[in-house]
Amino acid sequence: LVGSIDAGNAELSDNSGGAPRRWRAWDPREASELADLDAVELHRWAQDPSPAAWPRARQRMRRNRGGLVAVLRDVSMSMTGVNATWSARVTLALLDAARRRRMRFGYIEFNHRSKKFCHEDGTFFTSDYSALSHAAVNLSCQGWTNYEQPLADALREFAALGPAAGGGRPQQQRHVL
Repeated sequence: LVGSIDAGNAELSDNSGGAPRRWRAWDPREASELADLDAVELHRWAQDPSPAAWPRARQRMRRNRGGLVAVLRDVSMSMTGVNATWSARVTLALLDAARRRRMRFGYIEFNHRSKKFCHEDGTFFTSDYSALSHAAVNLSCQGWTNYEQPLADALREFAALGPAAGGGRPQQQRHVL
């Protein structure tokens, strides 16, 4: 699992559409970076070109927002009453936090069985927060507690997406709560 769900701790990564945050060495093979070059250094370099003294370029970066959150909610008999209400409210608050950070959300309720909530298209992680919030207000509790199967289900869903740095999304955040 990768990342930090706190807004102030989101990692920075290179992104051509990001804000200029620091300087780096210019790569002359990237013609699209000409606008990011330091004009004075480019002028000096053009008067005496040398591969040992490339002008510097702005490094554009953005915060890695988004990512994936899987919430496992206990709906066994031990959660009856005020505990069921509390866990529903916590789940709704997590849904709201994921929505504000543009994170896809996966939801599993468990007692002695694991029940994954999937989107209409069959995907586990979704941005359909309203559908998941309707499922999260369920206060029905029955059965006994076994968290092994839902945890295995959540980890299997993460594994099906590939490594955290894969899919063109560098350092994608992943959380199980």
